[in-house]
Amino acid sequence: MAKQLTTDDLAKMNELDKTLELNKYRGSLSPFYNWVHKQEIRENEYIQRALMYDTTDLFLHDLKWRVEHHMNFLIVHSGPQGSAKSSNAQSIGEYISNHVLKLYETTWADKKDEFITQWGRLPKFDVSNICMTRPEFVERVQVSVPFETVIFDEDAPTTIGIGSKLESETEDRFEKCLRSTQINMEFCAPTVEEHVANYYIEAYDKDTVRKINRSIVYIKNRDGFLEPRSNIKLKYVYLPEYSAKKEAFNLRLKEIQEHDNATVYDKIAHWVLDNYVVFTEDEKGNFRQTMKNETIKNIIRKHYGERRFVEGQLKIITGHIDYIVNEERYRKDKYEEYQAKLLEKQEKIAAEKEAAKTKLEADKLAKRIEEADKALKIKQAKDEEKAERLNNPDKM
Repeated sequence: MAKQLTTDDLAKMNELDKTLELNKYRGSLSPFYNWVHKQEIRENEYIQRALMYDTTDLFLHDLKWRVEHHMNFLIVHSGPQGSAKSSNAQSIGEYISNHVLKLYETTWADKKDEFITQWGRLPKFDVSNICMTRPEFVERVQVSVPFETVIFDEDAPTTIGIGSKLESETEDRFEKCLRSTQINMEFCAPTVEEHVANYYIEAYDKDTVRKINRSIVYIKNRDGFLEPRSNIKLKYVYLPEYSAKKEAFNLRLKEIQEHDNATVYDKIAHWVLDNYVVFTEDEKGNFRQTMKNETIKNIIRKHYGERRFVEGQLKIITGHIDYIVNEERYRKDKYEEYQAKLLEKQEKIAAEKEAAKTKLEADKLAKRIEEADKALKIKQAKDEEKAERLNNPDKM
């Protein structure tokens, strides 16, 4: 039987919601999922403890301290798609960039000219610091100057693994060698990855009225497990050019996926043509396949699995087969090749039938001979028995 909440239970729940500002910060715009978000907090004492400690000022001070002491930082931002990981990363990147430029106008003013002479420019933070793929990320790190922050926006669309294994290994080497540089890195990922991070930040919920993201800061304990320790609140920050860059990347990603799909469809169409479809040429020189589309679809489903392709994809593949059959460069040699294969197949079938027929006739002849031998033996036995009776009438 479900537990009934008492008046005291409701009072404690309302007090907890007020303390943790659960009526200001929403985990989702969906009413149901926001309720689930609240329930997760109410049932998890570790998350409650983290939400009670607002360490925003201390966290940002810690980042500034690392920069001022020529120490870099690496941050992993986790959370589902749309949870403001990218906004948090850009907020920190912009904040540190402004702090560094301020240092070169004040405390480090005497080192400004020397830095520009050595590196060619002062640190900056713009949309070029935000990378969508591993190749772009590796290249951007290589041309960065000390105290710059580079973001790898590994959101859901990029988890398909854009970037070669070599580039992934290069990224790992950058992280491992990071302590000898002053380049800061931030990684945005749907889940926490195995990065050599100083801070793990989970984009947790949002105050959409004040445009503030609340995130939970995780630190690894002595056993290597991540523990929620506190929360930080960062303002919404999206660089003006970010949306256009993200949109262009998603469009490019879609083109890559469509190209990959087309390659798969082409491969399957040729596989079907090579193994199943026989086509003929009519009097006008047009080619047509002799197998029905539904039969082809059933063949593909049987070979690749029922759920591998939806009906629309199967329709594209059958259309692609028709296109290949009627393609000019495909016609003559492929038609002749198919006719030769068909003739070879027909000859093979005829030879097998002839061999089977010959074997059947041979089996029948052998059976007749065996039956004749058996009849002869029976007749001989009877003749011998008759002769024995004639020669020895007394034994009768």
